[in-house]
Amino acid sequence: MEDWIMVNPETIQPGTNTLKISAKQNTGRHERSTVLKFTNMSNPDIVKELTVTQMGSEEYVSFCGIREIVLEPIASDIIVWGITNSSRLTFNLGGGNLDIELPEEYNAGGELTKNGALIPYDPGQHDEFVFRFMLHISENVLKESRKNVIIVTTENGKQSHLSIIQISSTNSAKVQ
Repeated sequence: MEDWIMVNPETIQPGTNTLKISAKQNTGRHERSTVLKFTNMSNPDIVKELTVTQMGSEEYVSFCGIREIVLEPIASDIIVWGITNSSRLTFNLGGGNLDIELPEEYNAGGELTKNGALIPYDPGQHDEFVFRFMLHISENVLKESRKNVIIVTTENGKQSHLSIIQISSTNSAKVQ
């Protein structure tokens, strides 16, 4: 039996007429199906089959519910990550005064992938996966906070936004 579907009880006693079939959420874009076979224990030649099909999820992308990252004015290396089931992700900047250089490549479910290119092996067809990349944010020497927005867009146009704010050195809490 597939690991995404559960049958309870697995063995039915004579006279039992209730069986519960449940499934884990399908986070992949494609539907999945399996055939459950029921055998009469007193007469193993009697087999009944039931095909179970579960629809796939709509394409999505998320920075895991995080909408904003606030950084101290010192130079920082940060890892940006999220989840998706898309076959392609494109990262862009929304504009602002925080200079961010988006990497040409990012990690998509363990595969190094070019920004905007199809993801090798398309892991999102069967399950959601993690994407991530590292950014270097230079020191903020200005007397004002800096901000920019990273926009990730899926193959079908779904988007998620992440604001990155770097406070100014005059706004930074002084540690004594």
